[in-house]
Amino acid sequence: MEGPDPSVHAHAEVAAPQADAWVRRLAAHLGRRTDVGEPVEEAGWTVLRLAGGSCSMTGTGSAVVLDVSAPDDAALAVVQDLVGGSLERLAADERLRVGWERRPG
Repeated sequence: MEGPDPSVHAHAEVAAPQADAWVRRLAAHLGRRTDVGEPVEEAGWTVLRLAGGSCSMTGTGSAVVLDVSAPDDAALAVVQDLVGGSLERLAADERLRVGWERRPG
């Protein structure tokens, strides 16, 4: 029997026209960083392994959906800032704002 997931999680849904295109742009942007692994497609999600955590993202057509996890609260804050901040800067003209919600493991 497995124990509870030891990591912490957060979720965001960002209303965005052309959400699928924003997911591709965000994955390409983050994938160029040396501390981020190559994006991997898993069951309709783009998954990035980041130094200190991970991010799964998908587009629903009208929203960018982001799920992030990390081993602790401090690492989660770094991952949220990296992913959310990157999307907000890339989509500054569209004024996208990422609002995170903590999720149970």
